[in-house]
Amino acid sequence: MGGGGSSNYRSHADQERARFEREQRIRLRNERRREEREKKERERAEREAWLRGHRVSKEEMKWWNAAWFPLYAWLKERSAWEREVKRRKGQGYHRVDDIVLKDHDD
Repeated sequence: MGGGGSSNYRSHADQERARFEREQRIRLRNERRREEREKKERERAEREAWLRGHRVSKEEMKWWNAAWFPLYAWLKERSAWEREVKRRKGQGYHRVDDIVLKDHDD
């Protein structure tokens, strides 16, 4: 069995440098994740604000479709939002930061 020291010895300075680099990578990754979470939250808030003016009204909820009304409302809102996103992408806008809002067309 072998004796002696380890062949992959790293000095204290090397260990500190590796620890610093590891912490730096973790810090940058966490920062990117936080920024992406904030962007998604802004997009979600903007989407909710846009949909607030587009909610299906109570008049559209008749007695004969009351059971499936939540699904109907969700589908209608989703299709309206997808049309809006398609319109924005057609104009070159992909994020909320620089999006110009348009009135509802339906």
